[in-house]
Order: sequence, then structure tokens, then C-alpha cells
Amino acid sequence: MDGIGDKGTTFSKNPKGKFGQENCNVCVDAYFGCYDYFFFVPIIIFYIQVNIPVKWMINWVSYNGSFKKTKRINMGNIIADKEIITPQLIEDLSLKARNSNRLRVNYNFHKLSDNVQRMLNVISTNSYVRPHCHISAKKNEMFVLLRGEIHILFYDKFGEIKDVVTLSENGNRGVDIKPNVWHSALVLKGVAVCFETKDGPYIKEDDKDFASWAPEEYSTESEIYVNKLREFILK
Repeated sequence: MDGIGDKGTTFSKNPKGKFGQENCNVCVDAYFGCYDYFFFVPIIIFYIQVNIPVKWMINWVSYNGSFKKTKRINMGNIIADKEIITPQLIEDLSLKARNSNRLRVNYNFHKLSDNVQRMLNVISTNSYVRPHCHISAKKNEMFVLLRGEIHILFYDKFGEIKDVVTLSENGNRGVDIKPNVWHSALVLKGVAVCFETKDGPYIKEDDKDFASWAPEEYSTESEIYVNKLREFILK
């Protein structure tokens, strides 16, 4: 026989109480109690699927400076909100410079849009740095030696060498170069590691003005020119 409960719930009388009002309430409570737990399952799944990739992307952007992926060497020097110039980083950059076609490599700490460019400039023996100056952008440039030895050459507007400043671990450690000054650099032995700063932002078209009286990179004349610079420094 069917009846109506106090709250309008339909049930059937049964001696064993399987379908009684009390059992029905227990089932309802159990159902909604489980529902409380199941309610959080999609939230947890959503958090895992969305939050972790977002955090990864934020870290990736902060390390690379932009959404455009750049080639970086991560030797454990990137830690949260800072980058550390570690001995391992210097060793790996030195190896990369030796194996590079240009015999040198840059490691940038800055974004191209930054007002100050900050980088490690790692130059190997006989790498040809074409004489140049910063006329268009009027940029100041500074080299601070961290390892090795490097010779900074200064020229007049006709290409004659006016001065040579040698940076070494036991001597001069840095030089600040003003705009409109023709200069280049040459390493005679080993690898030189310099910390370099230069006014930004970086715009390729006017970053530097190359000397017309100096040969282009990768040319046969550039090898002859490097040998002449070497002879001048050693004389």
C-alpha cells in the first residue's frame, strides 16, 4: 500500500524497511554527501590542466624575455627573479664560442626593447670584430673583463689605429667607449669573457655603423686584416 510521507515523499510500507521513509532519507543524504565530494573533482582537474601550463608559460616568458623563443643556455644559472653568472655558464659559453663560425657568442640578459642592453660577450682567438662605431644611435658602450685577455683597438676616421687598450685579469679590467668612436676588439690567445653594456633599445638597422675601410666578415680580406692587427699589437 502506498502512502505520502510528512514531506510529500512517496514510499511503500515494508516489514524489512527497505523502502521506508527512514531508509529513503538516508539514501538521499548519502547521495548528496557524495555529491559534495564529486563537485570538487572537475575543479581539481581544471586546476591541474590550466594552472600548471600557465605557470610554465609565465616562467618561460620571464626567462626568455618575450613570447618569441630565443636560444638560451640554461646551466642552472636562472633562479626565480635573477640570473647568476656561474663558472659553469662561462665554461659552456667559452666552448660554444670556440666552435662558432664567428668564434664568438653573446649571452643576453636583456630584452630587445630594454633601454640598457646587458650581455656576456665571449670572444675566442682571432675572431674578427669588424671596426665600427655608434653614429646613428649615439650609444655608449662598456666592456668589463671577467676572464682572459682582450685588446680594444681605437681608430681615426681613416682607419689608422690611434690606441690599443688591453684588458686582462692582472691589469685594466674595463673600458667605457663613447659614441662616434671607431673601435674593434681582438683576442690573441684563449677566450675572453666580457660583461658588456650598451644603450638600448636594440634596433638592428642602426645599432652600429661599420667602417667602409675595413673588410666584411667571412671575407678573405678579413683574415689578412686580423693578421695585421695581431702584428700591430705584438710589435
